[in-house]
Amino acid sequence: MSRLPLTVLLMSGSMDGGGSERQTLLLAQHLDRQQFRPILYLRHRQGVLLDQVPADVPIVSFDDAPAVGWPRWPGRVGGHHSRYLRHILQQHQVEVVYDRTFQMTMAVAPAATALGLPRVSTIVSPPAQMLPRLEPRYLAIKRRRLARAYAGAYRVIAVSRAAAQSAAEYYHLPPDKLTTIHNPVDIAATQQRAAAACETAALAQSRQPPQLVCIGRLSEEKGQTILLQAMQRLAAQSPSLPWQLWIVGDGPQRAQLQRQAADSGLDQRVTFTGHLNNPLPLLAAADGLLLPSLFEGLPNVVLEAMCLRIPVVATNRGGTPELVDDGRLASLVPSGDAAAFAAAVADLLSGHNDQAIEQRTTLATAAIRQHYDARQVIPRIAEVLSQAAAQRRR
Repeated sequence: MSRLPLTVLLMSGSMDGGGSERQTLLLAQHLDRQQFRPILYLRHRQGVLLDQVPADVPIVSFDDAPAVGWPRWPGRVGGHHSRYLRHILQQHQVEVVYDRTFQMTMAVAPAATALGLPRVSTIVSPPAQMLPRLEPRYLAIKRRRLARAYAGAYRVIAVSRAAAQSAAEYYHLPPDKLTTIHNPVDIAATQQRAAAACETAALAQSRQPPQLVCIGRLSEEKGQTILLQAMQRLAAQSPSLPWQLWIVGDGPQRAQLQRQAADSGLDQRVTFTGHLNNPLPLLAAADGLLLPSLFEGLPNVVLEAMCLRIPVVATNRGGTPELVDDGRLASLVPSGDAAAFAAAVADLLSGHNDQAIEQRTTLATAAIRQHYDARQVIPRIAEVLSQAAAQRRR
């Protein structure tokens, strides 16, 4: 008979408020305490979500580790991190590890392997596109290390079929190593966050002209450059069509994107809000969400828009087509195609297809309740964690 509850280490870089951080938080909040005793491990103890971590979940962090000495040659900090994680795993008598994002996987795999602890890893984005963009230095070495780490996990969860296929090919993983479990959404919490006061008062006070929102990190893979090209084209082709675009987020391309908007004559129509701790009131007040990403795992912001009955125009990359049922629940356009994106936004704003758009958002909200509700999805992740722990005991 297995001893319950199982001690599970949930791993995240921080609680800064990104999609992976929020998904890890959902596990900490919703795992059945009769089955699991969760501990949250953070690379850095920081972030706007920290105060939402349940009181019964201890937080441990690499910030508490002894400082690594000099010189800090490549790999020295990583080795120090892995040794500290081994100490944490032993100190807290961890029985199964949940590592989400490749950084956490790379850090914990050596420690867990040395102790014979099972891991459940999660891949949140197609690695063939993601890893070269985010980790160009020592790419071949990191790819080999991650391939070994994922091969050594009990199971690798991919957040979309597209991410699973990319991982299988990029890391040469056998099909039975991977399982697809889509990101969940806490419907009640999403609606509650959306009902809070809007951090951007101007949008909360006016719905005219039609308001469009793009939410995400301002970096190349998120496609805001293509979005601004599309909006410039839309303004030129339909100068009498009113709209206002709010670009929410921060990142390395912010200054470049602001210059692009000004140079395109869009500075009166496009507002950059910077980072918002809670962008959902702004999303809930908008007339459409625009997602121009070059690649995605399974975008949380689209889950939230569907939950809130907000129409979506998105690119057909990664897990987004799975999420919107290949265009039945949102408007899909080819990635990188500014003309197609402009046409889809024009269709959203024209008023000619309001009935079809309303029907689409109704179906999207129903799909969220049927397939993505946290109360249905998190037990599937819990089952994998339990199976991993049980295999060790055999």
